[in-house]
Amino acid sequence: SRGGAPRPRTPTVGRDGELAALARQLDSGRRLLTITGPGGVGKSRLLAEFAAHLPRDATSVYAELPAREDASAEEVAEAIARGAGLTLGGGDPVAALVRALRGSDHLLLLDEAEWSLAGATAVIDAVMNACPRVRIVLTSRAPLELVGETRLVLGPLTTPAPGASGADLAASPAVRLFVERLSDHAPELSLSPSEYARAAEIARRVDGLPLALELVAGQAVSSSAEELLHLVEAPLDIAAAERDREL
Repeated sequence: SRGGAPRPRTPTVGRDGELAALARQLDSGRRLLTITGPGGVGKSRLLAEFAAHLPRDATSVYAELPAREDASAEEVAEAIARGAGLTLGGGDPVAALVRALRGSDHLLLLDEAEWSLAGATAVIDAVMNACPRVRIVLTSRAPLELVGETRLVLGPLTTPAPGASGADLAASPAVRLFVERLSDHAPELSLSPSEYARAAEIARRVDGLPLALELVAGQAVSSSAEELLHLVEAPLDIAAAERDREL
């Protein structure tokens, strides 16, 4: 089962190495992998893309964890149970979740643990201690600091060096993402070599941060490639073009 993980609706750019690293770590016997990195770097997208690449017979469970700092361990356990399709019944939800998973070989894919970090850490610690065949991959801006936790630090996409041109510009992951998102919003927009250079400058100005690149590209419906360059002076002030902005 794919555990209900959302499938990315646009191609994922420049993350082949990270996807391979996640697979290698799990294959090597690591049981707790935390994808860390700043907001907007694409942690949730990487988790969703990883889920999409799992074998069809993988016993995976996807759960988006509560987006509240005061969320309790019990609420986190209930969110994971919902993703797994488990009915916990009465009593302590954490203990019930542990009992339900104890003999299983589930791969838990848990998104946005940073919002309920204390509760998520307590639940994951309990599951890791009592369920030896369960493996967990989660996203969090901050690591859990648990014994046995392996961190995959997700950085921004690589940007081209100043002065790069031609194929080097087009091959840069940050530029590739920006151009692909431009084509989503303005399919008729064809970039000249000088406009590719402007796209590279945009990528450098936002430090290759995927969310910022997508937000700037979303302005293409009303801006030329040259005008877009001026939007990135304060990229985080740009409103998302879609209401369901995905990373």
